[in-house]
Amino acid sequence: MATRSRFSLRSVATWSSLLLAACSENATVVGGPVDAGADVTASTDLGQDAGLLDSGPEDAGALDAGALDAGAPDTGPVRCMSAADCVGDARGPSCDTASGACVACTPTDDRCPAGQYCTGTNACSAGCRNDEACASGGDAGQVSAGRCDPSSRQCVACVTDAHCAPGTLCVGNLCVAGCNPERPCGAGLTCCDGACVDTQSNVASCGACGARCALDNGVAACRNGTCAVAMCTAPFGDCDNMLSNGCETNTLTSIAHCGGCNMACPSRPNTAASCAAGTCQYSCAPGFADCDNDPTNGCEVDTQSSNSHCGACGRVCDPPNGVAACAMGQCAIARCAAGFGDCDSNATNGCETDTRTSVSNCGACGQVCAGAANAAPVCVSAMCAITCTAGFADCDGNAANGCEADTRVSASHCGGCGRACSAANTTLACMSSACAVTACATGFADCDAMAGNGCESNTQTSVQHCGGCGRACAARAGSVASCAAGACQYVCAAGFNDCDGVAENGCETQGACVYASCNAVPRSFASGVYTLNNSGGAWQAYCDMSTDGGGWTLVLKVNGASTALQYDSALWTNTALLNPTATNTAVGDAKFQGFNGQSFSAFRVLMRDGGVDRTAVVTLAASSMLSLFQGPARATALGRSGWTRLVASPSLQPNCNAEGFNQAVGGYRRVRLGILTNQENDCGSPDSGLGLGFGNDSNGCVTAPFAATSAGNVSTCGGDNGDRNTQAFGMLFIR
Repeated sequence: MATRSRFSLRSVATWSSLLLAACSENATVVGGPVDAGADVTASTDLGQDAGLLDSGPEDAGALDAGALDAGAPDTGPVRCMSAADCVGDARGPSCDTASGACVACTPTDDRCPAGQYCTGTNACSAGCRNDEACASGGDAGQVSAGRCDPSSRQCVACVTDAHCAPGTLCVGNLCVAGCNPERPCGAGLTCCDGACVDTQSNVASCGACGARCALDNGVAACRNGTCAVAMCTAPFGDCDNMLSNGCETNTLTSIAHCGGCNMACPSRPNTAASCAAGTCQYSCAPGFADCDNDPTNGCEVDTQSSNSHCGACGRVCDPPNGVAACAMGQCAIARCAAGFGDCDSNATNGCETDTRTSVSNCGACGQVCAGAANAAPVCVSAMCAITCTAGFADCDGNAANGCEADTRVSASHCGGCGRACSAANTTLACMSSACAVTACATGFADCDAMAGNGCESNTQTSVQHCGGCGRACAARAGSVASCAAGACQYVCAAGFNDCDGVAENGCETQGACVYASCNAVPRSFASGVYTLNNSGGAWQAYCDMSTDGGGWTLVLKVNGASTALQYDSALWTNTALLNPTATNTAVGDAKFQGFNGQSFSAFRVLMRDGGVDRTAVVTLAASSMLSLFQGPARATALGRSGWTRLVASPSLQPNCNAEGFNQAVGGYRRVRLGILTNQENDCGSPDSGLGLGFGNDSNGCVTAPFAATSAGNVSTCGGDNGDRNTQAFGMLFIR
C-alpha cells in the first residue's frame, strides 16, 4: 500500500520557486541578508503550506505516489517561523524571522551566555547585555559598574544624567559635579553657570550668582553672603580696617606701619628714619656714623677725625705698607715701608706697589721693564727680567731674541725645550704642544693612539690589527691565526684538520679527514689525494675536484701501450689491486680500491692523446665498477660522436657502433669499455674500436701491432679516417 506523500505537486512547485528565488542573484536559502528581503513573504508561505496545497484533489491523485515522492527526500534548508523550529538546529536555538534562518541569538531572543550579548549579526560577543548584567557581581568577565553602555558594551558608572545623583551630570560615563535647569542643585546650593555654588561663601558669586568679591593687594572672602578681607598679600596690610581701599598699606616701606600695622619707627639722635623691607632703617647725618650698632645712641662717631673710622665706620686709617693720619675724613700717607711705593698717589690703598716685583715700577715708581719677542717682562728682586708667553720658550738661552721657540708647533721643542717628536715608522708633527701622528709608513698604523710610540702596529703581520687597526683575526676552532700581507691566515693546529672546507668553523676535525667518496670532499678543495672509507677500510684515492663539477674518484688507469689491462686480464673481474699507491694522473697502469666497492651514479672516461686530456661523462648508476665488468655486456648511450671526441684524430668503421661495457665478438675486436665498429652492416665481425681494455685479438684485418694496444683507437679495414693504432692513456673516474 502506497504511503500518502507529505507534499502535493503544488507544494513542490512552490518550494521550487522559493529555491530559485533564493539562489538567484547570489542569494541563499537559509540565513544571510538576501533571505531577509522580499523573496517569499510569511503570508505566502503559510498560505501554501496550510492552505490548498495540503488538501484537495491533487493530494489524492496519482501524482502523490509517482516518481516525485519516490525520489530522495528534500534535505535543503527550511525557513524557520519561530524558535520552536530551531530546537536542536546546529546553527542556533533562535529564529531570525527576517531571514528565516536559525541563529545563535536575536535582539528579542537573546540566549547568549553570561558575559555576552547578541550582536546585530545574530552572534554572541563578549560584553554586557543590559544594566542587570552590570549589577553587583556582573556577568562573567565584566566589571560591576551599575550601567551597560550600549555603544561599547562595557559596564560603566552612568550612560545618561538620570543615572547620576542631584548636583552631578554624566560625563564620559562618570558622574561629575554639575547642574542645569533639568538637573538642579541640592539644598543650600545655587546653580550658577552649570556649577552648584554656595552663595554664602563663594567669592565668585557672593550673595548672588556673578557677584564676585574683588580686593586690592589681598585675598577676598565671602562670609554669610558678604565680601570681606580674607588675607592681605605680603607686604600689604589693612591698617585702616576699611574694605573699600583693601590692603592699602605697604608694610615694607611705611614708617608708621613698618613690618606690620601700627609698628611705627622710633626717632634716634643724629639720624633720619626710613622703612625698608619691613625693617626700620636709619641714616646718619653728614660726618657721623653708627659704628657700634647700638640703636639707642644713634650715630655716635664723628668720621671726619676718627682714625679708627676715618670717613666711615671701620675704615681704619692705616694704609698698607705705610704710616697714615685721618683729616676731614680722608687718610693721608706720611711715608712708605722699604720695597713699597705709593705709585698711584691714592692714600686709601697705602703704598700699594711692591717695587721689588712690579714690572711698571721695578725698583722705583715709574721704572718700566721692557719686553722681548714672545716674552713678557717681569721684575725680580727690583730687577727687570723676562718670562715666556704661553706656547713659547727660551730654548737657546739667549734673552736678546726672547722666547724664540714656539713649543706649540716646533717638532724639536714640542711642549717644552728639547722635547723632539720622533718615532719609528711614523711622520710626526707638533700640534697644540703635543706630538701627533700625521702619517704612518706603508703597512703600519697608530692603533693605540699614543704618539709617543708612533705607528707601532704592523698591519701586515699583526694578528690584532690585520689590515687595519682593530681588525683582529677571529679565533677559529683548532686553528692558529696569523697575518700575512694584511690578511688573516689560518693553519690547522697539530692534530686538527679542516675537513668541511668551511672557514668559519676552523679546523673542526680532530684527526685526519676521511670521506665516503671524492664527491663528499668540499668543492673548494684542490684536486689531489684524499683518504676514503666507504666499505670498512680506509684507502688513498686521487680526487679530481675541478673537472665537470668535481668530486670524481679515480678508480682505474690504463696505459694504452701496456698489455697489463687488456680485455682478458683478471683484474677486470677480481678484487685484486694494481699499483694502489699510484694515486696520481701520471701515465701508468693502476687499479684502486674504489673500483671494487664504491657505488656511483655517473662515470667519466678520460683519454690523454698527444698530451691533451679529453673526457666524456656518462650518467649510469651501479654498486661498483667491478659489478659491471663481472656482468654481461651493458650498453651506454654516449654515442659514436661522444666516444670519438676522446682522441685527436679518430677513425672508426661506419657500422655496428656497439658501445658500453664488455662489448666483444669472438675472433674479432673486444673492448671492456668503449665502442666497436664494422665495415659490414652488422656487428658480426667488428675490426675497429675506441675505448679501454682491448682484447689481444688478430685476424685478417687486425695485425699483431694493432692487437697489442690496450687503450685508445684501433681502426682497420675501412675506417672513416683510415687505419689507426692510437695508443692513448686512459683513466676511469666515478662519482
